[in-house]
This record gives sequence, C-alpha cells and structure tokens, in this order.
Amino acid sequence: MMPRLYDTSSYSACFFASTFGTFVFMCLNMLFSGDGQLKPLFNSDITPGFDAGIEAETILFLVLSSVTGALSGALASAFVICHRKAAPSAPRDLAIFLGAGGVGAFLRVGVGRPAKNIGGLEVELKGLGWCSALLTLGTGPFLSEIFGVEAHLRHSELASFAPVLFLLLTKTSYTIMALSMPIPAGVVAPSLMIGGLLGRVIASLLLGGSRPNLPPFCWRILAPNGSNEGEYIARLAIVGATCFCGAVCRAALPE
Repeated sequence: MMPRLYDTSSYSACFFASTFGTFVFMCLNMLFSGDGQLKPLFNSDITPGFDAGIEAETILFLVLSSVTGALSGALASAFVICHRKAAPSAPRDLAIFLGAGGVGAFLRVGVGRPAKNIGGLEVELKGLGWCSALLTLGTGPFLSEIFGVEAHLRHSELASFAPVLFLLLTKTSYTIMALSMPIPAGVVAPSLMIGGLLGRVIASLLLGGSRPNLPPFCWRILAPNGSNEGEYIARLAIVGATCFCGAVCRAALPE
C-alpha cells in the first residue's frame, strides 16, 4: 500500500490482519517450541513494583502519562499536517529531501557527536567532513531498544535531553521525507519510533538528569532512591509511542 492511500479503514484492516497473524504465529510457536508461554513482539524489562506508596505513585504516573499522551496526540496531528503539505507535488519531494538532509547534517554537527555508527557497524568517516554527519544522521537505537529500562545507559543519544531532542527532530524530518516520496513506505513503525522518542524527551525533561524538574515530593514518590528513573522513562516512552501512532492512524493522510 502507498502511504498516500492510507485511511482509517485500511489501517483497521492492516492492524487486524497483523494482530491475528501475530497471535496465530505466537500460538504455534508456543505449541512447537515447548516454552509453554507466548512470546511478546517487543521485549521490555520493566517490572511492576510493590511498595507502601503504590497508590500515590500510580496516581502521579497516570497524570504524567496523560500529559505525555496529550502532547503526543497533538504533535501527531501536526505531523500529519506537515505530511499533507509535503506530499502533493514531485518537485517538492526533492526540495524536502535536500532540506531534510541539510537540517539533519546541521543537527548532527550541532550535537557534536563523532560519526561512527551506520546500521550498527563501527565506521570511521572523519575524512568526509560534513558528509559524515549526513550519512550517520538519525541512526540511533533501533525501535526494539528504546523501551528498555537501561536504554539511556547503553545509548549515548538517549542519555540526556538535548541529544534525544535532536534525534527526535531528525527522525521526524526524515520520516516526513520518506512518506512524501513516490515509493511504498510504511508509517506505523516510524510513528512508534517518533512517539517513543517523544516520550523519552518528555521523560528526560521531567525525570532525567541530576536536577529533575518535578517538585521534590513528586520525585520522592516516583523514585525515592533514584533507582526507578529508567523504568519511568521507558514507560513514558511506551505511552508516547502508542498515543502518537494511534493519533497518526486515526488521521486521514492525503490521497
């Protein structure tokens, strides 16, 4: 399917088919592998916690999730509007490609990170100058890695607010570029990636760093010893991904 032909009914059909096929595959895998349990598509090492402040913790986390979901839905609408404006003409596609490449290279240089990772391979591209920034733009972690509790420790791009924000902007610009080109392209997985990064941006702004922006009593409820910081960042990433993808799927993209 072409992304320009997506509508609510085709989204529903795709989700139903993929969900049913996944369920059948997981059942067959459970029966023939002997594991005795269903295996999830996306693994997450988030574990439920039980303590004396679970009620206050739950209420506060629901408030944070509501804020994250509302922002994700609003930005998803803006994402669809940008796609509608970018999609109509082929000459504009080339302008989008060049513009996104230039912005992405500038952002990559602005972060000040060396170009070393392309598709998971260590590559030295220092001799290529600005081209190295363009070639390594927006690689970052994969979709299956951004929901982990220790993802911000394993990937330097997710360690603090500024790198995550730069990665979010570059992923967004390149996704709009890809969807605007006259070639088949999926939109669900990129939406999950953008939403997950958006959730991490919000979480990094509120929870991350040595000086969180939440009031002290909220921080004492969520992470009394600082040990649960990664869990809440990962949870807000999941909330952002689901809300952003759901909002994009509910919107009608240009035909």
